[in-house]
Amino acid sequence: MNDIEIKYTKERPDFETKYCKKTVSGNITEFIEISSKPSAPQIQKISADEYLNLNTGEICEFQKSDSRADNTDSLRKSFKQLRDLINCNTTDNSKVHWVTLTYRENMTDTLRLQKDFDLFWKRFKYWCKKQSLTVPQYITAIEPQERGAWHMHALFIWDKARPFIDNNSVLEKLWQQGFTKIQGVPDDCDNLGAYLSAYLSDMALSDNSDKTEKKYVKGARLKLYPVGVNIFRHSRGIKVPVSSQIDTYDLEKEKASVGALTFSCSYTISDDDGNERYITKSYYNTKRK
Repeated sequence: MNDIEIKYTKERPDFETKYCKKTVSGNITEFIEISSKPSAPQIQKISADEYLNLNTGEICEFQKSDSRADNTDSLRKSFKQLRDLINCNTTDNSKVHWVTLTYRENMTDTLRLQKDFDLFWKRFKYWCKKQSLTVPQYITAIEPQERGAWHMHALFIWDKARPFIDNNSVLEKLWQQGFTKIQGVPDDCDNLGAYLSAYLSDMALSDNSDKTEKKYVKGARLKLYPVGVNIFRHSRGIKVPVSSQIDTYDLEKEKASVGALTFSCSYTISDDDGNERYITKSYYNTKRK
């Protein structure tokens, strides 16, 4: 297979869009424009350890690592899935609780974290029913610390305005493992998926208690996530983003109907034979004019 080079730029290269995919996640719409139609995949997965190179017929082994420090591509894709999932289900911030669940001790077992949440969720559902409250949907994401400890963030998404839930007398007692925090989501946050995925992946340079002086390194926390760990989970009633291919002649009309452009980037993929492919991604927000 040819070596490839990827160059990123904020300026859109001058190319004719031959293929476009539109993905709607709540009030966020993403367009991916490509200068050529996607080609057939060059590899076919055989097992968790091997794949078939369709160009040469060779059976090759996947290169694996116990750490994601050297290869964070799959992790970034997971965070994009998480971001889209959050945006798809949080179009009304008044219906959302943001919950943090931590441990008294330095808890380093991700399997225990998931089991403890499952037990907590059973207790929480029972509490909701006793209070005559509907049970919300949830999206959870785990977060590692440099010392090896884990804790969890969760979004509780209600079918109407979020109820008041006292942290100390209710949530902490139901969790039973340590410190908890429950808060609403600011009304002016119209891209909660981007905000929370950045919160989970960026890392402060120091533990300075004055948050105004903290400096964050973009994506620095990614290296702390081990291979094979499910970063996020969600309840069955959570909605998923909707993707569709759109005709290129409808592209500008589609863009005009989905709010204001909030971000765009482009990149060029070149191989050692001199072939180039251009790709542009753009994001629109219906809550912005």
